Amino acid sequence: MGRAVALSAETAVVVAETHGAHVFEAHGGWNRKTVLTPDDAGDFGGHNVSAALVGDEAIVGGPSAGSEGGAVYLFERVDGQWRQRHQFVPDGGRGEFGRAVGFDGDRAVVGDVSDPTPERSWIGRAYVFRRHDTNWTQEATLGTDAQNLFGTSVAVDGDTVLIGAPYAEPDGERIGAVYGYELTDGEWQRRTTFTADDAVTDSLFGQSVAIDGDTAAVGAPGGGGGSAYVFERTADEWTRQARITAPDGDSEDDFGQSVALTGGIAVVGAPGAARIGHAYVFRAADDWTETRRLVAADPNEDSEFGFAVALFDDTVLVGSPRFREASPAYLFDL
Repeated sequence: MGRAVALSAETAVVVAETHGAHVFEAHGGWNRKTVLTPDDAGDFGGHNVSAALVGDEAIVGGPSAGSEGGAVYLFERVDGQWRQRHQFVPDGGRGEFGRAVGFDGDRAVVGDVSDPTPERSWIGRAYVFRRHDTNWTQEATLGTDAQNLFGTSVAVDGDTVLIGAPYAEPDGERIGAVYGYELTDGEWQRRTTFTADDAVTDSLFGQSVAIDGDTAAVGAPGGGGGSAYVFERTADEWTRQARITAPDGDSEDDFGQSVALTGGIAVVGAPGAARIGHAYVFRAADDWTETRRLVAADPNEDSEFGFAVALFDDTVLVGSPRFREASPAYLFDL
């Protein structure tokens, strides 16, 4: 458990690689309510599972779910019961459809890119879906046609979509990039490219990404311990506000493997920190400086605490997928 996590006001979703998506509800204490599995498969499968949650709806994807090439499913809670309502299928071929998902209630974005191996293409895609009443239609297919792992991370907020490509070479050096798209006159157009001029080769900038209104956070877990960046949008321009690092970090931290962002709070996961993993909380009110370090109450070496993080208001959910026995997820009140 814990390769992917999602959180809303009174619901948490924790995805296990081969055992479905576990749903916990806060009524009377956080208790497991059910386990979501696809109607056409036993589980979501694979290392690159993903999840997003808005209110009573959850989107869960995985590279081994459904037919060959991965699948993504929408589940809805009605009268206290969770049911599968939709399966997203893209127009065109699939590599690892469901590697990443973003969801804001009316629009879903799905990343489709394979792990970087010599036998498989590193060219990725992202698909944008829009709901009209109860029907979902594909709005766009986004990509760059470069071997850059485009689609490794995705985020959506209204008419803005961010897509991470951690192997991109924006200035001829493989540091990574995030591509920002906006819906203009009914067409999705690339409006900006996020980069880091102080990043080093293999920084993996764009391994993770989050957006909340006019604020974006980008994780770059490579290049000597990792970092994260905060960008702000004013009018039509995005500008960098801060570079975030772990004050107690070292070269093995993978700081920035995961990011979550809402309401002026950013949470950054560092699953390699101190060989057990940490997550860090930063606030805009403090100029994006660290305000709290989150750790497991029962840490285990190599447990990858912080591999996945989710944030709702002032509550944080942290996945720890390589625990010694059954992998837990941890809930924190800030």
